Order: sequence, then C-alpha cells, then structure tokens
Amino acid sequence: MAGIASNADIPQRGCPRGIFIWSSIIPYAVVTAVTVAIFAPLYYGMAKGWLSSDIPGHADILQNSLQTGRWPPHPGLHILALALLGFPASPSWKSLIIVLSGITLAALLAKHILAMRCLLSCGALIREDTLSQSEGDTTCGQPSVWRLALLTMGLCLAGPIWSPEIGWGNSYIGKFSPNLWHNPTLILAWPLMILHFMAMLKYLAGPSRRRLFYVLLCQIFSTIIKPNYTIALCGALPLTLLLPGFRSRAWLKIVILQLLVAVLVLLPQWVVLHAVDNSNVAVAPFAVVSRRSSFVPLTFLTSVAFPLTTAVALKGKALSDRAFQLAGVLFLVAAGQAYLLVESAAGRSMLDGNWFWGAHGTLFLLFLGALVVLCRTTFVERRRGPKIIVCWSVFGLHVLSGMAWLTKYFLGYGYF
Repeated sequence: MAGIASNADIPQRGCPRGIFIWSSIIPYAVVTAVTVAIFAPLYYGMAKGWLSSDIPGHADILQNSLQTGRWPPHPGLHILALALLGFPASPSWKSLIIVLSGITLAALLAKHILAMRCLLSCGALIREDTLSQSEGDTTCGQPSVWRLALLTMGLCLAGPIWSPEIGWGNSYIGKFSPNLWHNPTLILAWPLMILHFMAMLKYLAGPSRRRLFYVLLCQIFSTIIKPNYTIALCGALPLTLLLPGFRSRAWLKIVILQLLVAVLVLLPQWVVLHAVDNSNVAVAPFAVVSRRSSFVPLTFLTSVAFPLTTAVALKGKALSDRAFQLAGVLFLVAAGQAYLLVESAAGRSMLDGNWFWGAHGTLFLLFLGALVVLCRTTFVERRRGPKIIVCWSVFGLHVLSGMAWLTKYFLGYGYF
C-alpha cells in the first residue's frame, strides 16, 4: 500500500479515461448498496430493540452526562450525536437511538469505502484486466471492478473462524475479530484508524508538514472517540524503529510527536475515568480469555489465520511490506494488552474485556494489509500455486464464518 497509492488516480494503459473513471465509480456504488442492504435492517432492528447492541448503553451515557454534567472520558460519539440533534437540553430516548444508529451505519459505510480505496490504490485489482484491453473496448476493466467490490465486502464481513473450544456462544469475547457491528464507538473510530494508518505510511514514503499534521489530527479525533487504538500505538511505535524500513529521521520525528500527542490526550481521559468511575487497571494474564476459551492458542490462531497464513506462505513478500509490518506490530501490541491487562470500574466487571477493543480495531488493518499483499501477488505478479490457493481458502473461511456470525446476530441470538 505504501509507495503506490497514486496508481488508482492515473488511467491505466489501454483504458480511456472516461471508462476508467466510470469503472472506479461502480465498485463504490456496489459496496454502498450492499452495505446498506445488509446493515440498514440490522441497525433498524437495534433501534427497535429487537437485536442487542451497545447503542442503548451509549444513549444512557449521553442522557446521564446532560443531567449530571459529567461527561465520559472519550465523548466523541456523544458530542457528535448531540450536535446532530441541535444540542437540545434533554433529547428524547427515541431521537438518541435513531441518531446513534444512523451514525453507526454511516461510519460502517465509511469504513467499507475506505477499505475499498486502499485496495484500489494498490493497483492490484485493475492492472491485470486493463493492460490487456484495447482502447476501443468498452468492457475495459469491468471484470476487476466486480472482483474489487466482492473482495471488499468479503474483507468487511470476515470474522474469526469457528472453533470447538469456544463454540457459537459469542462472536468476539475471547477471540479477536476484524469486524464487529454492535459497538458504535469502535465503528465510528474505525474510519479514522484507517485514515491514520494510511497517513503514517504516506508520511514515511514522503515526509511533509501537511502529512504530519493530518496524522496527528486523525490520532486526536480517534482517541477522543475510542482510546484503545492510540494506547496500542504508544507501544507499537517505538518497536517500529527496530524494523529496517522504518529507520529514518523523519519516522523518528513522527514517532516522538505522536507519543507526545497521545500523552496529552490520554492523560486527561485517564484522570476523568479514574475520578468518575473509580477505574483501575491491573495485570492479570489471560484472565478474560481463559473464561471464554479452554485452549487459548487455538482461539488466537482462528482469529488471525488469514494474515498468519499469508505471512508464512508468501514469506518475504508479506514480511517486507511496510503496511503489513506496521499493522502486525500494532495488532501484536494490542493483543498483548488484551491478554495481559484488565480494567475494573464501579458497576462494571473486570472481565468485560475492554482491553480487547484495540486488538479488534488493529486486526482489521492487518487483514487489509494481508489482502493487499495477496492481491498483488495473485493479480499483478500472476503467481499461482498451492500456497496462493491456501491463502485464499483461509480468507474464505474467515468470510464464511463472519457471515455465519452475522446471520446468528440477525436471528436475535446476540453477539455473545
């Protein structure tokens, strides 16, 4: 993804500019239509109370904040909802549920569109078809357009692979999932995580003040909505300096500035959280996951099977890719925090697994990076063979499992 982000902005050889632009619009329209068709009924069911979600809980938080004057430590979602309602003194429950559901659906769509943009920017899904077409062929690029839309939706529906040690009892507590659909703060923060992640890679490829400012801005807004990604970033950024591709004065500068910004934003959040909820963080290795899984290694492997298989099968192609490296370090730090740390607060169990949010968020970035590497190898380099087939098969298992989780959710069985 890094270093070739401009490929999608230039019409490919053998394809007229108008056809190329039109073929680029089609997948966005397809993904938008499919996303709305699948998830609008889901969030309608949440708004009506037919399906469980965290949306009512955040409506309660917003109403309590307006009544008591005590705002949560990361109020991004709640301020946005209040702004969309026109800052009423006491918004009704119905209006809160509607606006929170709408924000969540819009943020999910933004996540899907940005994921498609990342796949399109790598150039891996258009080059094979367009290079072989003549200028007068109006079907130029069309097959890859539908491939792009299909792979994007597959990525955005992927979930942890089913495994017997955890069963169908829950879809994410105990496992890590690259896609969750019930938590509005994580979903709202996800587009900003993707933008921040891609902005860091662009800055590494070509440092500039504008790109640096954009990185820091995305980091701040993401932290205000959901701090877990930034907390993982604090541990991951210093580790990237151990990787040869990240050893530069410019990268050291952005690491230092992001750590400073993280402290400035996270410290007030921690003070507010500790003062209001009497929150405490403790080291308790595997305390949460062991309550959900009888065999933690299998639980972990079924969560990360696709990127792990891609790393093993494609070796240097994946492990030398900067996007894959950065996403991998981010996820491993976030997963370590989830496995080692627990948080307790007044009226909330320490086994809720609040440290898992960072791992869920960063795992999507790792899946995205792995899919880019696999697409580039398959469609640009045109490599075929057992290793490629295995990678695509494992990706398919994640997609099928995610669709099964979503179906279970639609049937009203909840997400855990």
